[in-house]
Amino acid sequence: MGEPAGRSRLHARARHRLAAVGFVAIALGFCAWVGHRATRANAMRASAIQAPSAPAPQDVAESTDVNTGESRAQEPPVTIKPPLCDDVIARVRTVLAENEWRPSHQEQTRLYNEVRRAEDSEGGSTPPCVQRLHKELSDGRICGLGTQVVASGLFTRSDASVAWAESMLTNAKDACVKPVLIAVQMGELTSLQLAKQLGVMAKSDLDSEVRMLAWLTLGGHEDLARKKQLNDEVAWIDRTLSQNLASATGKLRLDLLAAAGNGACVGCLPKIREATRDVNPYVRQTAFGAYRFFRTKEAAEKMCAAVEDDSSGVVREYSAWALRWSNTDIAIRTECLETAAREDDEASVRKSSAHSLNDLAEESDDAYESVLALRDGAPADVQQIAKEYLHVVRGTRDREKRLLGSLGYPTGEKLK
Repeated sequence: MGEPAGRSRLHARARHRLAAVGFVAIALGFCAWVGHRATRANAMRASAIQAPSAPAPQDVAESTDVNTGESRAQEPPVTIKPPLCDDVIARVRTVLAENEWRPSHQEQTRLYNEVRRAEDSEGGSTPPCVQRLHKELSDGRICGLGTQVVASGLFTRSDASVAWAESMLTNAKDACVKPVLIAVQMGELTSLQLAKQLGVMAKSDLDSEVRMLAWLTLGGHEDLARKKQLNDEVAWIDRTLSQNLASATGKLRLDLLAAAGNGACVGCLPKIREATRDVNPYVRQTAFGAYRFFRTKEAAEKMCAAVEDDSSGVVREYSAWALRWSNTDIAIRTECLETAAREDDEASVRKSSAHSLNDLAEESDDAYESVLALRDGAPADVQQIAKEYLHVVRGTRDREKRLLGSLGYPTGEKLK
């Protein structure tokens, strides 16, 4: 399985909801850019599908030159005015009318951000811009990446988009259901009624990919509802997932284990534990990955046990990836990841462990020390991963000098 690459994920819970199953590469190219929402603070409902992003301008006084390590002044941020609604509508109509829209990363990002900001400036239009965009999507006859980008932009800020999504998903035979479903999965909005509609879709006679997406999205919305303190919705989703997982077999069992992981489904824990002992490595892989958002000592110990002892390299690699999604019990996580990065026989496991340490190092001094140690004392492939990470962050942290000094390095040393 490909190594997830994002670094700012704890804000990203969200958008690795697609991720739980690394074998779901379906985002139609969309997940390649939506990653600005995958920032480390919200950390993810994750996915092995990662998403680089295009963040909005931020106030930054200075930056560090990657080549010299020296600080340099930055230009003041540019204030971007919200686009006029009529201009956005015109662009959206053009995109939705194209049968094969193949935009660049920059074009996707531009359209997405314009849609997100369109509600800030109605341009004298009536009805409000969000409602006009909903109508454009509802009337569209061609559904694909354009629909997905526009719907995703709308599903980050406007509560009116929740009712619109409920309506679109109720018409489950509509060709647009998959793009809208992915937008709902990657978005920031939820409701109990929307969760119930996802439950209906998950058990419908739609094609298997749509049903799987519905389960994964439902799991992700348990986590989202928990963050928003929507307790009734959390309880309903947890109960729905655990009841269906109890009797699931075959592919449905895998889908529900992945959904349980997306939502940190407490009622699903007995079946998750049972699945970690399955003879099928792909069941074990999904089960250990389902622990990634449980902020408990048991979760850290279970994932580390898999990294250290499972006979399948696929399971060890995926468990190493899963360990990066929480920094609770960091000492347990850091120790097993550093050991695996140094000693595992399979390169994929070593690399997955090293990347997870890089991610954890963003918030943990213990993990950062492990990355520093791997720079010089690990197999060549792991050393390279550590050096690339340190090269990017060098000179940007006060703690770097402190840690380098505590480990015996001159604090003025250039990282190699």
